[in-house]
Parts: sequence; structure tokens; C-alpha cells
Amino acid sequence: MFVPDRGATDTEIAAAFDGRCSGSLAKLLRRWNGLDLDVIRIHAVGDSVDSLPTVADSCHGTVIASDPSGFRYVQLPDGSISSLDHDGGTLVSVAIDFDDFIGNYIFGNRAAEFCGDEWAADVASSLA
Repeated sequence: MFVPDRGATDTEIAAAFDGRCSGSLAKLLRRWNGLDLDVIRIHAVGDSVDSLPTVADSCHGTVIASDPSGFRYVQLPDGSISSLDHDGGTLVSVAIDFDDFIGNYIFGNRAAEFCGDEWAADVASSLA
């Protein structure tokens, strides 16, 4: 796990998201400016974190995260999160917002959709 030394400034967040960063994601970026949790990397903003990829624009929205298998996670203008397949560019909706993405899709009741049954069992056992 990698946690950056400092959080992002409001100016860095606003510049990276054109003023459209969801509340929960902005709060995480202000506190840690990204995280690498092995199974998911929440991207940093600005140029202050060399060990994490930075938030990037894509033709679909703003890339806020990625996983080791190469999927990128895009925040769309409405705040919803979609996965972007690195092979074919297929965009699939996975969460209604950042809270749903982290709390349900990655580490919650939909964890099997994210990384399979073994990951979902690991998540469930850690919450028991």
C-alpha cells in the first residue's frame, strides 16, 4: 500500500476536474491525494505524487482510478463511475457515484463484479 505524503489542494482538484469532482473523491484527494491499495489505485492530482498515476482526461470523462489488470475507472460528468476496458475501449457503468464505487463495487456487496468470487469472499471475511 502506498499513501502520499500530503493531500491535494483545492486548486489542484479544481484544475484536474474542471470543477466537477464529486464530494467524496475530493475529500479523499484533500486528505491523501490518491492511494495505491494493490487492488485499486485512486489517482492523484497535480504534480506532487511521483508514485501514483495522475488523474487524466479521456474522451469519456475523467480517469480517477485503475486496477492491476489494466481497467481504468472514469468519472463521467454526472458523477457516475464507469470502467474502461484497456483492450477494446468498452465503457461499462459500475457505480452511481464515488461512494458506491468504493463502498459497494470494490469493497462491498458487489465486490465479485469487480474482481471475482475469491475477492468477494476476502472482502466478506474481513467485514465479518
